[in-house]
Amino acid sequence: MDKSQALGIAIVVLLILIVIGIIIAFYLTPKTYPLKGYFYADDELKVLLNDEEVYISDKVWDKKHEVQIEKVAPGDKITFRVTNKGGPGAFTGFFDWNNKRYTINKDTFPDTVVPSSVTPWATIDLSEFPVEAQWIWTLDNCALCTNHLNWIAPK
Repeated sequence: MDKSQALGIAIVVLLILIVIGIIIAFYLTPKTYPLKGYFYADDELKVLLNDEEVYISDKVWDKKHEVQIEKVAPGDKITFRVTNKGGPGAFTGFFDWNNKRYTINKDTFPDTVVPSSVTPWATIDLSEFPVEAQWIWTLDNCALCTNHLNWIAPK
């Protein structure tokens, strides 16, 4: 075998290795999906992706908050940090991720309660929310506190 044949073989081997590397990188890179949701939070809402803030509300408790996170991978943690600054506190809403709808309710966040009265939020129109969405809050129904509701994107 002469030098030109050896060089040709080396180039072919190199190209094959590059293609294999691209294929491996494609399959090892986690797929991400956008998360989009609508929420009400009495009084303040922050949303974190893996402990990094991605949304901060304008502290208007009766305003619907639209939250969009472009890339959420399976296994990522979304934290809904809801701060109540007095009186009854609550949080409700829904979000879509990876072609599935998730609602804010006691099933999604089992360490919460549905307040005995939703009168403080009766003027808020929830007609576009899924019927499964519930107002939820902490087990101790704290009036001055921050509630951290964690959701892990399913794998």
